[in-house]
Amino acid sequence: MLKILINNLITGIRLLPLSMCCAGVTFLYEEVLTAELNRTDGIQFNEILASNLTGLKDEDGDTSDWLEIKNIRSQTVNLSGYSLTDNARVRRKWPLPDQDIPPGGYFSVWMSGKDSNQSDLLDSNPLRKTSPLSVHTNFKLKKKGGSLFLINPAGDTIDEIHYPKQYSDHSFARSSDPTRKWGFYLIPTPGKANEGRPLKQFVKEPSFFPLPSVVYDEIEVHLNVKSIETVELRYTTDGSHPTGSSLLYDRAIKIIQSATIRVAAFIEQERVSPIATGSYLIKPEPQLPSLSITLPPADFREVHMNSQASGRKSERQAYWEYFNKSGKRIEATGFGLRIHGGAGRNGGLHTKKSYRAYFRSSYGQSRLNGEIIPNASVKAFDKLVLRASSNDRAPHGSSIRDQVIRDLHLEMGGVGAHGSWCVLYVNGVNRGIYNITERMDQIFLSSHLGEGQFDVIKTGETLLNGNKGAWNHLNHFLRTTQFSDAANYEELKRRVDVENFTSYVILNLCMQNFDWPHNNWYAARRIPDGKWIFMCWDAEWGLGYRHPHSGDAPIGIDLDPYAFMDSGGAYGHGLIRTLFLALLNNEAYRKYYQQEVTRYLKESLSTENILRLIRYHRDAIETEMKKEYEAKGTRIKRW
Repeated sequence: MLKILINNLITGIRLLPLSMCCAGVTFLYEEVLTAELNRTDGIQFNEILASNLTGLKDEDGDTSDWLEIKNIRSQTVNLSGYSLTDNARVRRKWPLPDQDIPPGGYFSVWMSGKDSNQSDLLDSNPLRKTSPLSVHTNFKLKKKGGSLFLINPAGDTIDEIHYPKQYSDHSFARSSDPTRKWGFYLIPTPGKANEGRPLKQFVKEPSFFPLPSVVYDEIEVHLNVKSIETVELRYTTDGSHPTGSSLLYDRAIKIIQSATIRVAAFIEQERVSPIATGSYLIKPEPQLPSLSITLPPADFREVHMNSQASGRKSERQAYWEYFNKSGKRIEATGFGLRIHGGAGRNGGLHTKKSYRAYFRSSYGQSRLNGEIIPNASVKAFDKLVLRASSNDRAPHGSSIRDQVIRDLHLEMGGVGAHGSWCVLYVNGVNRGIYNITERMDQIFLSSHLGEGQFDVIKTGETLLNGNKGAWNHLNHFLRTTQFSDAANYEELKRRVDVENFTSYVILNLCMQNFDWPHNNWYAARRIPDGKWIFMCWDAEWGLGYRHPHSGDAPIGIDLDPYAFMDSGGAYGHGLIRTLFLALLNNEAYRKYYQQEVTRYLKESLSTENILRLIRYHRDAIETEMKKEYEAKGTRIKRW
């Protein structure tokens, strides 16, 4: 269906004829949809990027959208008193900084909504990669289209644009050719003249036939795109983005082993469509859902091999395709990929490692469907962890220990990360069984416990959200107070959810979790006066774990759990030990603790219930686990 983009402020726009209507094609006007305005102020809008996925990053590592203003006069213009707005009724929505633009020069600003205007230290082009800081507006551009107004000190509108739907990584800019005005450009040019001719059309992303799926045998894949002009389809199968020199599609693509196709339309080696991504996974009788992640090989290497990486700057854009057990693709979106974990980050390119997936509107969907983790009460996720079970995996582990222990705490009334299983493919290569889990943080807690702000602290007393004030006060209180006193015990119960903490300790001691309590824990409380709760995580050294260097002897299975806790665990002390020993100094708590041990051993921690959960997860991954052991050159002896 033809889209005609018009605005009632405009006259004299040359539209393409209706006879050229073609499904899948958006026709782009040859004149900008803007009024003829007074240019005596000498500055005007020059370029915007309203869907920045892979371009410049701001100082936070975010690929924020941006706007560029140009000085078209022969004299310097100072921006003090000028302002930007996306609402003509709100003239002074965001004031521009006290900054000079030289004759013919440019000034760029991040359209991020972060609202930063550091006018005393500004670079004339904050988008330059070398810029030490940036300027951010208090509102954002709209990918679906919108308006922008440039207001002078007198309150007059001196420039405005009414821009249409925007396309990823293509800027919308004023042509340097005086015979033309605005259009889409394949390559954004902040700080420079807008070179080349704007695209006359932007083609929708190509399609696949048959649809991406898990298949049982080799398959032929056909690619298609709808366009009024002759376009070339060019594709890759290694995860890289197609370019004008990529493989030319001229016949059906035969897939004889699992592969991912990335394809785009080109005119004279200029990309004129979004990139489409589709995976075809050859896998007889899949037992588990499949997850395919696609990204340029260099980006994957950078994520996978940088063991010290952290934060948004370490994140790389990738593509997520989730296939259910029947082989149907039920989720497909762009997302951000990071490495995850502690010691498990080490190793080479072929080492199985854990990752984190971040879903953001700048990549695609801002939330992922809850069908990914069927037993989770939350049905949409902004981030997920892909756990590799770094200790508890082939060729010596079971992969299920941590999931079983987290499930047990959930059954005991605790708060924790739900999880499910999949086989992970990266750029078509099978990386093995992965445990998809929730990421425990502020958003996780708000989803499960109700909206609010939370302090969240994890292993190493690392602060994830909020601040450590209440945590430090609790630590001091524990070390300076006698809890045999009833009043002090009651005060402690006002600070700590004792029921939650007791179930947490009983579970970890019962499971003989040797890599705890000094390690692998999360704690959180609702701000301002909520009680601290504790959550299980990464309990791979529990349930009789056998380390590859310890022979057949299970680690810690014969330890007296209370002597183990009293000694500080395997490697040292921490608040969990301090809190537990403080509570045991109170007679009322000792009685309560004994009652809870007796109750849980008859209920959630009964032999029958633990075996039920073990069998449930064993049955879920057994077939794939045998394949994973065989891939390591061994067979399952005991599992």
